[in-house]
Amino acid sequence: MTCSQPLFSLARLVCAPEDTKAIGSTNNLCRGVQDVLTAQCEVIQHAPSLEALIARIGLKPNRHGALLYGERGALNMVSQGGMSQHPMQLAPALIRLSQMDLRSYLELGVDSGWTLAIVTAYLKRFGLDVSTGVDLTFERISATTRHILKRMHVALVPRNKLVESSIDLCFIDAGHALQDLIDDYHDMQARCHNMMFHDVSDFDCWRNAGGGPARFWAGLKGRVRRERWTEFVSQPDIYPPTFGIGLLFEPPALALNATALRTVAEPAGARGVSRQSIKLCLGGGR
Repeated sequence: MTCSQPLFSLARLVCAPEDTKAIGSTNNLCRGVQDVLTAQCEVIQHAPSLEALIARIGLKPNRHGALLYGERGALNMVSQGGMSQHPMQLAPALIRLSQMDLRSYLELGVDSGWTLAIVTAYLKRFGLDVSTGVDLTFERISATTRHILKRMHVALVPRNKLVESSIDLCFIDAGHALQDLIDDYHDMQARCHNMMFHDVSDFDCWRNAGGGPARFWAGLKGRVRRERWTEFVSQPDIYPPTFGIGLLFEPPALALNATALRTVAEPAGARGVSRQSIKLCLGGGR
């Protein structure tokens, strides 16, 4: 999909001058969304430049920050809000998404809403029309972030109010227990032309959430042809690995169950990693 020219009109709406008293003229998310909407195409299509832009926006605060983000990444934590992402994973993932002619996007499990805002802003540069955030509750989304999402016409829909629809891309980042992932896959697979999963390299979750997204992704990609999936799992200066993004094209109607997936072994490149992980699912698992 062709990158549009900078969207200056939308950027001005996101952080309009009359709004600065309410949201602050230097709000990280406001500034970050504006940067994504107005940067030149060569910037947002160049992985190192996009990675640096995302890092400047800010990461979600966490008392285990260095274990989660690495020493350098932890320096990008903000006091409130923030994204639970590795910029070096999200940047190439967004660039791959920009090539897919996506008109509709749904994020299941929005937390603070920052990733939802940044992904929406980015994909709008490539023709996105509809963006939806779905969760059990939106209490973690601040008034500032709600304002920014509203300016970009992002709908926030409670999980129990989600209607049947056809969506070009669904980003699954809700409950991180293995059964939660299985349920979300079965629930969303028929709705979503493509599916993306978060925390597919989070081996803390492997130890503490029945395998969590890491075991789910290992089992899922082992059941589909190689050309149907790709992943973004580059890591900063940390070990064991955290986060990770898996992208599945045209998800097949697989009958997955926890019993079968619990027999999935750790990937060869990560064998034994979970034994060195801590007793927390740092990527946000419940």
